[in-house]
Amino acid sequence: MELSGAPVPCAAFACRARNLDELSRFSVLFSDETIIEFPLMKYIYDDHYDEYTVEDIICDIQLLYYIRPVVEASIIKFGVKTMDICIDCFENKASKIENF
Repeated sequence: MELSGAPVPCAAFACRARNLDELSRFSVLFSDETIIEFPLMKYIYDDHYDEYTVEDIICDIQLLYYIRPVVEASIIKFGVKTMDICIDCFENKASKIENF
């Protein structure tokens, strides 16, 4: 079961919100903190944003707002996955971000 609010197995907002709600309740009851991947990081490496990607970004922002109370209470924290890339590819991605 995916509890972090990721669009797996279902990308619908209601399912993702329900999963985040379960994660939030579990975290409050059984842990001092829970770390999930920051949902907007996956878009940094995209070169193309179509209407579906924009919808996904909006949904991710809505979900961030949804879990805001547990984030502000430091019960849920965000981590990032690292990506190993060479310096040339890094500079290429950085220039695209700067020109965005």
